[in-house]
Amino acid sequence: MGFHRRYLNSEQVINVFESSGINGIKSLYTRGVDSLILECKTEGLTLEIDDILSSNKLTTEEKWKHVENVIMENIVIGNNLNRL
Repeated sequence: MGFHRRYLNSEQVINVFESSGINGIKSLYTRGVDSLILECKTEGLTLEIDDILSSNKLTTEEKWKHVENVIMENIVIGNNLNRL
């Protein structure tokens, strides 16, 4: 047995979401990992998701719905920036 770290960045999260949906994100953040190491951006997607999942004010279902919405917003913003 070892200590399993998972390094996450926004691009990785978006790629997993686009290929596997919210279930892929759930697996990425929760399955087979002891520690998450997130990208160091103060406004980064991975940190925003971590903040949502750490919230005590939302139910589990509300958390994952909010995570899904945040990721979709980031995809739309990214697509709009690529058009400029």
